[in-house]
Amino acid sequence: MRIKFEGQSEELSAGIGLLAEELRFTLSNDGIPVRVEQTPNVLEVRLEQGQGTIRCGKKHEFFRALGLFIQHYGEKESFHIKEHPQFDAIGPQFDLSRNAV
Repeated sequence: MRIKFEGQSEELSAGIGLLAEELRFTLSNDGIPVRVEQTPNVLEVRLEQGQGTIRCGKKHEFFRALGLFIQHYGEKESFHIKEHPQFDAIGPQFDLSRNAV
């Protein structure tokens, strides 16, 4: 699968490069055009008429959306997925139970 991202920021490029092999896609100028737009408080992934759109507000939301795009691209000719994030921030969760669970 070949993808051509349009509008993504430079800070996403390193992560895209790392995930390309894992998610089995390559970056190419003749790939599926996927427009990346920043919108607060919504994560939206769409494919219509051979063109994709990813709308998200934060960096980690982009990578969630990219995974959804790759997953559904192989299954459907067109799709529209919309999610509203439940948390303002993400971070580690430490298990401090000391095996007493």
